[in-house]
Amino acid sequence: MDLLKEIREKIKSNAGSSSGRGLESVLAHIEIAERYHLRAKKDRDEHLYTDVIYRTNHAFEGILKEAYVTLADKPADKLTPFEIEEYLLKSNVLRGRVVDLLTNYRQNWRNPSTHDYQLFFSEQESFLAIVTVSAFASILLDQMLEKIAYKAKFAELDNAAKLARDQIRDFDKLAPIDKASKVLLSYASHYISNFGSMSAYSRSSANGQMAAFIKKVAPELDVELEVAAGVNDQRFRFDLVVRDKDNIVVVETRAPRPRDYDESSVDDEAAINQLSKRLYAAGLKSGIVFFYPGRSDDAAIMTSASSKWPNGLHLREVYSDDSAKYEEEDHEEPVSLVDEQG
Repeated sequence: MDLLKEIREKIKSNAGSSSGRGLESVLAHIEIAERYHLRAKKDRDEHLYTDVIYRTNHAFEGILKEAYVTLADKPADKLTPFEIEEYLLKSNVLRGRVVDLLTNYRQNWRNPSTHDYQLFFSEQESFLAIVTVSAFASILLDQMLEKIAYKAKFAELDNAAKLARDQIRDFDKLAPIDKASKVLLSYASHYISNFGSMSAYSRSSANGQMAAFIKKVAPELDVELEVAAGVNDQRFRFDLVVRDKDNIVVVETRAPRPRDYDESSVDDEAAINQLSKRLYAAGLKSGIVFFYPGRSDDAAIMTSASSKWPNGLHLREVYSDDSAKYEEEDHEEPVSLVDEQG
C-alpha cells in the first residue's frame, strides 16, 4: 500500500479548498522524511534518522492545524500546537481510531524529540514514524474531507432542495425506516442525475454528501456519520445513523452493486447479513443497505422485503440497476427532492 499516493489523491480531490496549500505542505514534509530515511540507509548516516523525525513532526503538527480549521471551523493562526491538540482531544471532535494514532505519535515521537535534544532515533523508529504519521494523516483527511463535502452539499442544496414532507405522501405519518429509505431512494436518483460529478468523490466524502442531503430535505431527522457501536469484543462503526426522535435507522453504504444478477445476489446477501449481525449486536432493529449508483443511465430501485432476510428486523435496500429491467414491473419511483435545474 502506497500511503503517500493515497494522501496525494485525497488532497487532489480537495483541490480548490482553502486548506489545499496547507495539506500540500503536510505531504511535502512526509515526502522529504521518506527521502531522508532512504538516504540515511544508503549513506549509512544514522543522524539522518533523527532528521526524519523532525520532518514527520512538522507533518503531524501541520495536519492537526488543518484539521482544527476544518473540524472546529475556526482559525488556528494564534494557537500553539499544544492548544490545538488539547482542543481536538478534549472536544470529542475526532473519532476513536484517529485519537489512538494521534496519541501514539505524540507519545512515541513528537514529545521525546521535542523535550530531549540528546535523543537520537534508529532506523526502525524512523520507519515507524513515517508509517504512523502517514496513516494518521490519511485517516484524519477522510474525516476532514467528509466535513468539507457535507458543508459544500448543504450549501449547494440551499435553493434547490424540496422538503420531503411536502413531496412524499403522508411523510410525517411514515415509520422511521420508510422515511429514511424513501429519502435515500430520492438521493440515489439525485446521484444518478449528477453522476459525473458525484461519482468522483471518495466513499467518506460521498457519505458526507448523503448526510447533508438527508438533513436538508428532512430537517426533522438527525444524521450522524461514522457512529461507533457494538458490545464487548464486537466493535464496529455504522456509516450513518438517522434518528427520528427516539427511533434509530442505520445506513450502511457500499460500492455499486454488480449488474450481473448472480454476482449481485451474492453481494446482496453478504451486505444484508453483515448489517443484520451488527443491528443485533447493537440492539437495533432498522437498517438500510445503500449501494451507490454505478452508471448514469441507471434507475434508482428500492427493495422493501425479501424471504431471505432475517425475521425481527426492518430492512431495506436502495441501489441502481438497468432501467429496462423495470419498465413492465411495478416498483416505487423516487420522488424528486431536488430541483435539478436550480
